[in-house]
Amino acid sequence: MDIDQLIITLVETGRQASEDELQKIIEYVARAPFASYPVKISKWLREELRKHRFEITQSRMPSIELHLLKRIYVDKQWPPHTTAESFLADLHKAIQHPDVRIWTYKFRGEPYIGFLSPSHIQGVPNPEKFIYVAYSPRYGVIVTGYQASGPEAIFISGFENLKRQR
Repeated sequence: MDIDQLIITLVETGRQASEDELQKIIEYVARAPFASYPVKISKWLREELRKHRFEITQSRMPSIELHLLKRIYVDKQWPPHTTAESFLADLHKAIQHPDVRIWTYKFRGEPYIGFLSPSHIQGVPNPEKFIYVAYSPRYGVIVTGYQASGPEAIFISGFENLKRQR
């Protein structure tokens, strides 16, 4: 069974993954790309970025770039010099942390696996205790990554089949 199918099966069945399966999942997702599909830039985000003298003229931009701009200028969770490549490297590092906690779930009907580990990002205005990374096995990409105070700040509403795997 391929790893994406394994994750989907875990979400659909609610089965507890073995430690061996979790290690394979970690190794696999820690090499995954971030979603690069074009995302529409909301009016709210455009206005928030404008407050920081960051003017966006296009209507869409790659998902990873939009996420990074939000994490730097709105959330203030990553340093301004962060590139898309280093942002992705930070997310991969979080996934591989020895103390990573892992959940499987559905959100808006889609299967996901989430990784929560102690944050290693320092020197930013709004640091949080953890980094959270969500991966879509349906599309084979990381769909988001951000700092959070803990699982209670992440799994608020809209999550189905939520199961802590580790």
